Amino acid sequence: MGFIVNKIGQTKKPDGHYLVKDGIEWLITDLSISASGYVSIKLHDPIRLENQIVKAGTIGELAAKVSGFTYKEDL
Repeated sequence: MGFIVNKIGQTKKPDGHYLVKDGIEWLITDLSISASGYVSIKLHDPIRLENQIVKAGTIGELAAKVSGFTYKEDL
């Protein structure tokens, strides 16, 4: 077990894409699609050193938001 000690104002926010929830900026570290068709986003808070996984919906729901595309499930 170890500890990380950062002085206030010394922590540099990593470059990347962020989602903001309740004023906290979460770095997107991974985007994945499960075999069942759910899209999940892995998030990391570089300031608080916390992680979480958020379900973004299904492939069909995301495809509906892309202009000109439809989703066809082929089982």
